[in-house]
Amino acid sequence: MLTLTYIVLAVVGCGYVLVALALGQVLDTDGGGDGDFHFPLLSPSGLATIAGSLGAFGLVAQYGLGLSAWPSVMVAVPLASVFSYAATYLAWRILVGSSSTSAIAAADIAGAEAEVITPIPAGGIGEAAAFVRGQRYTAPAREVDGLAVPRGAVVSIVRLTGSTLYVKAAGAPVDRQPAGR
Repeated sequence: MLTLTYIVLAVVGCGYVLVALALGQVLDTDGGGDGDFHFPLLSPSGLATIAGSLGAFGLVAQYGLGLSAWPSVMVAVPLASVFSYAATYLAWRILVGSSSTSAIAAADIAGAEAEVITPIPAGGIGEAAAFVRGQRYTAPAREVDGLAVPRGAVVSIVRLTGSTLYVKAAGAPVDRQPAGR
């Protein structure tokens, strides 16, 4: 009876993992938004991995090592636990290594160069575009000293506050009229 249990566990567990793999749902990524690895013990994929490996290691212990019923369980349970954790961790590392984010942090923007695409009037707001981490980033822009900056001028981004870039002219012709004059 234990052999039949091992076979059912191996077939059902491995079958579910293979179907989930074909459907692109091997890892349940719902709760792992913090960037840390968490073994998905109660997820369908986690349970299927444990069941499949328990059945496979149980059969190996019984027929490969010639162990009787309870000793095969005593070998299969720890091996299935370690294997399930290791396989899930490896799959998570592959997933994390191949994914990227399109979010650009304020720290990435500060110090970058940008081009003014909508003129910045003295004391007013225009628009600037920068390439940050390989992505084009456009946002409303304000000159930090309140100076006017023409379209096409290259500026240096001082900081990002909210959605507004605070920029400083960098080597381009700039109207040096401060705001209010």
